Amino acid sequence: MKKLISILLALTLCVGCIAMMPSASAATCSSGRSTQTITVNTKAVYWYPGSSSITLSQTKGVVAYDKVNWWGQVTGTGTAKYYGTWNITVRATDGSDTFSKTLSGSSVKINLKPNKTYKITVTYNWNVDTIIMIDHVNSRWTQYPSWKVSSTWKVSNYY
Repeated sequence: MKKLISILLALTLCVGCIAMMPSASAATCSSGRSTQTITVNTKAVYWYPGSSSITLSQTKGVVAYDKVNWWGQVTGTGTAKYYGTWNITVRATDGSDTFSKTLSGSSVKINLKPNKTYKITVTYNWNVDTIIMIDHVNSRWTQYPSWKVSSTWKVSNYY
């Protein structure tokens, strides 16, 4: 009987721990090049140094293109990898804090004020596509660049 109670208690504890883990919903990563909004709740933990923050990181996308010679004849195909450029708008729901950032490299850290709820909107910058497509003949994305929430500090939850 003691063993059965111990097993049930251990299972209950495991299920409780899993339920309390922050989940990564669809809003916490890119979905192609569509706009996504993340809701972030910060907390004040004064015994830890630094401000609340969330870090977004991205992977490079792949562009396929035609190689051409001096006479304009297609001689083959090639691929190149590029980061996307994402415009980030950060807004506290109480209106007290609003600013913008850009994710164009591998990652960007967004510092936030404690004890606030933020709406972070991440929008793909289409102008970069124009530059990439001008640089290569008959170019097209075969794999879009993508971003995700890679880390948080002093954040109670995000979704």
